[in-house]
This record gives sequence, C-alpha cells and structure tokens, in this order.
Amino acid sequence: MSDPRWLSQKEVELIQTSVINKGGGSHGLRDAALLQSALARPQNQYSYGETDTFQLAAGYAEGISRNHAFVDGNKRTAFQAADIFLTINGYHLNQSKGSDYADMMVELGQGKISREDVAKILKDNSRPIHKGKKKQESLKILKKTLSQKQEP
Repeated sequence: MSDPRWLSQKEVELIQTSVINKGGGSHGLRDAALLQSALARPQNQYSYGETDTFQLAAGYAEGISRNHAFVDGNKRTAFQAADIFLTINGYHLNQSKGSDYADMMVELGQGKISREDVAKILKDNSRPIHKGKKKQESLKILKKTLSQKQEP
C-alpha cells in the first residue's frame, strides 16, 4: 500500500470557504493551531499503524468537527474534508444520504458516536473508484472544490 494523499491546511481552508459560500455562515479560521492539530490526527493514526482509509477519513471528520478551528461551518467542512480524502485515495462516497451524513456529523461533534462508528458508515456507503479513473476523478473533484470562489 502506498502512503495516503493527505489534505493540506490550505486545501481544508478552501474547503471551508466553499462550504460557507454554498451554505452560508461566516468565513475564516478562528485558530490555526486547532486546525493543524485536527489535520495531524489522521497522520498520527497512520504513523501508529492505522492503514484503513475509512478510519483515516473519520480522523479528519472527528478532528475538524471537534476542534472548531473555523469561525463557522466546522461540521460541514469536516464532512467535506473526509469525503475529499476518500476520493483522492480511491473511494467514492454515495452522496444520496446527505441528511444521514449531517446527523452523523452532529452526533460525532457531540461525542455521541465515535470515530470508529463514522469509519463504518463511510465504508458501508462507499465504493472503490476504478483504478483507471481514480486519478482523473480524484483530480476533477479536488479541483472543483478548491476552485470555488474564496471571498463571500
């Protein structure tokens, strides 16, 4: 297995901008150290032997949603980051369960469900991207997300 393709701080900040532009709220980073801590969580999991892509994606969801590094949109940003992480690492998450995912993120943020619960939900609702399409689809989705207008 090759190393995962991680999300950078800049990419996650752009994801938050896109989330706010689409769904409303306040733009901006409240605490850079909290975001860095959230982004380090899945990388730490990996360095301690966790190689399951869904556990790592759930690490992004948990870290970003619970650390509240952004002024607004933390749970939405956390979900989108996990979704994009899955995509750039070879999985497509079924998007038809949007309200279920929203409920999942609220429960995760409140500590009612665990990272392991989120990983199972993500795994149960994902399929591998065909190897020939993996890079092309991953780049297309990442480019679309990151090219969103950065100012309100």
